Amino acid sequence: MELKKDLETQRDVLKKSIRNYLRLAWACIALAVLLFVFYAFCPFFIYNLFPVNTHDYAIAIPVLLASIAGVFFVYIAFLGQRWQMLYQQQEIRDNRQEMKLSTEELKNQAKALTGQISRMDRDFINQNFFRILEQHFKTRDMLTYSNMENFNMNPDIAKPGLQKYSGEKTFIGVFRFLLDWIDNEEGWNKQLSGNQPEMFEIMHGFKWVDKNFNFKLSDLPQLKLVSQGGDYHGLNKNQIQFLFRYLLSELEFDTYIRSIINLLEYVKENSLSKYLRVIESGMGNQERVFLFYFLTTQFELRNEFDLMEWLMENDFLFSIGAKELLDPLHKSLLYPKDGELPIAYIIPQ
Repeated sequence: MELKKDLETQRDVLKKSIRNYLRLAWACIALAVLLFVFYAFCPFFIYNLFPVNTHDYAIAIPVLLASIAGVFFVYIAFLGQRWQMLYQQQEIRDNRQEMKLSTEELKNQAKALTGQISRMDRDFINQNFFRILEQHFKTRDMLTYSNMENFNMNPDIAKPGLQKYSGEKTFIGVFRFLLDWIDNEEGWNKQLSGNQPEMFEIMHGFKWVDKNFNFKLSDLPQLKLVSQGGDYHGLNKNQIQFLFRYLLSELEFDTYIRSIINLLEYVKENSLSKYLRVIESGMGNQERVFLFYFLTTQFELRNEFDLMEWLMENDFLFSIGAKELLDPLHKSLLYPKDGELPIAYIIPQ
């Protein structure tokens, strides 16, 4: 096993110490043996050195040297243990480094797995979006509207093929109904008196808002509001809000409304703003105009302020041309110029 530099230095010191102490131990043993042999063959020399108790000295000195050698061997064994501990320490370091590398590898694997799970979750979210979108378009395509339900219907509109609308064309019929109702004597031109305003509120859940002018505004063939009179400055937001609340109360669009709100909420909650264009691309112009007015007039009534703000931040329906709306000035209701609404659209206090 290869040691690190610091441990290798300690090993070299131990090696040198072991070698020196081993030499001393063998020297003590050799000297003890030599003295014992010398005493056996040349006792007279020992008698000259130790005239008293010669035999005791002759035996004690080799035993002492042998004991000293034993101490050296014990210490050498201790140094050997230290030697072994150096390799154990290196092994611990190697194991620690290996564990560190394994931990890093596990972290990388966990990170990769987390990323894979995140991608799978994202893929599921995206796939789920398209399923919800497909279901929404199916709900939209199931919409129907018959213009023959309109009272005093303009005979120019009630032509074969235009009496019943379905799918995207439903919104054409809806706007025809709204514009016809705006100028109809039994529609918005009707003057409510007595307890009629209270009865209207009980039936519809919101108050009646007067038209306040008698001239006609609707251009049915073009599905537009037309400017009339020098004192006409357009409908204010309160009037527009009333018109679309009334429109929705006359339509069976609850399923469609829940579907589009659910779809937009899902897009918002999962940060799928890139798919807002996908949603718009599946809509016809009249459906986009309908949603524009729905977003403008109904979201605040439904306390959908967060969703409305998020949609505006991501320019949902911003691509609608002003000329496609009932009135070009209505574009400023959702996307005002210079950050302010025209005076005509400020709700009267």
